[in-house]
Amino acid sequence: MQAKFLLIFVLLGTFTSRAQQLNLSPYSSYGIGSLDDFGHPTFTALGGSFTANADSTIVNYMNPASYSRLGKGQPLFSCAFSSRHGSFEQTGLNEKYHSNSINHFALAVPFANRFAWSFGLKPFSKTGYQVNDYQLVNGDSIEYIYRGSGSMNELFTGYSVNLFDIKGQQLSLGAHLSYLFGSSIHQQSASITTASSGGVEERNYQVKSIFYNFGLQYSSNFKYGRNLTLGFTYTPAQQLTASKSSTLYDAPDVSNEQSFSQLSFSKENNSINLPASMALGFAFRFRPKNDSTYNRTRVYQLTLYGDFKSTSWSQYRANFTGEQNALFQDGSSLNVGLEFAPHFQMNHRNTNINYFSRIRYRTGYQQIALPYHDNGIQRTDSGITFGLLFPILSQRSVSSLSIGVKMGQQESSYPESLKEKYLGVHFGVTIAPGVYDRWFRKYKID
Repeated sequence: MQAKFLLIFVLLGTFTSRAQQLNLSPYSSYGIGSLDDFGHPTFTALGGSFTANADSTIVNYMNPASYSRLGKGQPLFSCAFSSRHGSFEQTGLNEKYHSNSINHFALAVPFANRFAWSFGLKPFSKTGYQVNDYQLVNGDSIEYIYRGSGSMNELFTGYSVNLFDIKGQQLSLGAHLSYLFGSSIHQQSASITTASSGGVEERNYQVKSIFYNFGLQYSSNFKYGRNLTLGFTYTPAQQLTASKSSTLYDAPDVSNEQSFSQLSFSKENNSINLPASMALGFAFRFRPKNDSTYNRTRVYQLTLYGDFKSTSWSQYRANFTGEQNALFQDGSSLNVGLEFAPHFQMNHRNTNINYFSRIRYRTGYQQIALPYHDNGIQRTDSGITFGLLFPILSQRSVSSLSIGVKMGQQESSYPESLKEKYLGVHFGVTIAPGVYDRWFRKYKID
């Protein structure tokens, strides 16, 4: 679908507030939909940085090596929700939209001092668009409507081990084994504008496949109050088990699916080649020295994050007969984030610490080279981010509420490119046991 077809034909009916609408991007018509980190509130607030995040107060399911860095006997349950508001603009015409979706559910459980296990469900890709085009054929005005819907989901389990912890040096290794499932449905209809009858073609891509990736984190306390963590994640190129069904309909009314009459149906079982991706990152933490061991009421913590991610999207292929694969370009992203904690232990027992000192304040910046292009010119996604973590002060647990916000825009330097400006808001909650209710704790007296 060419960028010129996206002019004003993104219909208002598609871009209205509907909680079930998963994605609102014409570019999700490519491949199996848009792939993203889907707005984990913590990583969103930090400009998308996740690789070296080893914070024991969050479930970092983006890097499985982080699970073994959780506190002993401190399982964490995490869930989040996302909302996106924005507008598309092209040649002076504008269309607004907003959507809402569930972000993730995840549970991480550390055990036996050096190990941790995780389980969760999160989106893998999303499809959602509606684009109209009009053409004059033999004196008749023909309306073409392109619709897309669906999602791919990832049910994952993870395992992590802390290989060593010697004199402030830690090395953790982790892996995810996932099951991908879901469908991406693409429908095209054609009808004369003066009548509602026409024809409809529907393509349904279904994925049911095993998927895996790996993570690594190395941390060093090289000076009092100073810690450097390096992170690495790698997803090998994989062949996903998939099927494609194609159906042709005769439609007395192209807007009413109940009126469709099936003309033909075909189904092919094959595969989709998903490209490799990797990410490198760091986290540098600084805390000033405080000579008081028991009264750390003024010990703040400052953490700088940085990530670089690359994906070989030009290697994507859907291996179905007659498939015209989208010509993706390789994608990459640069992410930086900063977190300030007025008091580095948000659940510290000292009651003299006011609540605002326990809040964590976050900001960041993100620059992404998307795999899509407009007339050969690669699209970019850039934006500033900010967010807060609010601790839940109950039994000195690390339970918390988080919010992450991104203000960004997608565009290319092509003069007629489709421009998108958006505001993404992501809410999350993390639930953990209190300090007196830790799991897997051995007691000397039963």
